[in-house]
Amino acid sequence: MKILDIGCGKRKVKVENAEVIGLDFYDKTQADVICNLEEGKLPFEDNEFDGIYSIHTLEHIRNLLPIIDEMWRVVKNGGIIKIWVPYFASSLAHSSLDHVRFFSYTSFYPYRIEDPTHYLWKPTTFKVKAKYNWSGHYGLRTIGKVIGFIINKIPRIYQRIFCFILPTEEVYFELEVVKTN
Repeated sequence: MKILDIGCGKRKVKVENAEVIGLDFYDKTQADVICNLEEGKLPFEDNEFDGIYSIHTLEHIRNLLPIIDEMWRVVKNGGIIKIWVPYFASSLAHSSLDHVRFFSYTSFYPYRIEDPTHYLWKPTTFKVKAKYNWSGHYGLRTIGKVIGFIINKIPRIYQRIFCFILPTEEVYFELEVVKTN
């Protein structure tokens, strides 16, 4: 199994029984490949990877849509792209001057073929799963698990009504690559 870690930084992800290729823009990291994602291209062959991990990287990219297309291109049909990003209502989303975008539970919905807002002009299609990750910091680990369970049962209600009252820190996406040809 071959995994791409986009924005690996100083610690590449560890995936059992997988070769992990680290990618970062900065050469003082564990990156195997140096790449500026703002250019909109990944330096890999079509269908080269079984999956991708991207942990708190995409919020730093201005030119994101071409990179989403590229992630889809380099992952095999049925492969999984795992993404962790700050949730738009959290203080984490606004904690760094180099955060240029924010994410909600529905950010990747336009890539679902069944979604009425699907990007019909693009072949890039995913089966999308999203989950809120509510913090267990500050001695709130047990209540955090309860809140996390509840908000993931009613994600749209949470996002419309409660997200600024009890803000989750991040949202996690699993994008299953769908290629029809």
